[in-house]
Amino acid sequence: MRGKEAKIALNEHFLKIEKDGTAKIVDKDGKVLKTITVKDVDGLRQALRPYGFRLEPIVVAGGSIGESGAGIEAGAGISWFRWYKTKLDSFITNRGLYPLGVSYSITDNSGVGLGAGLGYRGDRRIILYYKWRF
Repeated sequence: MRGKEAKIALNEHFLKIEKDGTAKIVDKDGKVLKTITVKDVDGLRQALRPYGFRLEPIVVAGGSIGESGAGIEAGAGISWFRWYKTKLDSFITNRGLYPLGVSYSITDNSGVGLGAGLGYRGDRRIILYYKWRF
């Protein structure tokens, strides 16, 4: 709601959301009783925390190289930890299993990453991949 202002009735007080995004509890005369911060709302605090465990399904596609040769791969997996825009991923593709991939989010739903794993022929593989969250 950044850039917009709103006033919502709460019993005998009001929740006033300012244009800059701050939220305040005010009385009927406009006197500020409390300014609401991220710490006041537990769910919001956890959502805005820069790190944490998450289980988000992802789809990956990219190019890999290994002892049995190079190739194009596609598959699915999960993104399970984040630290700011960096995420740890685990996924399976048509050529192998990648228990650890590190990716950087470019948009809210996609990013680019590098992973290491084992191919189905028993070879070690490295993949440069693009991922999408759904």
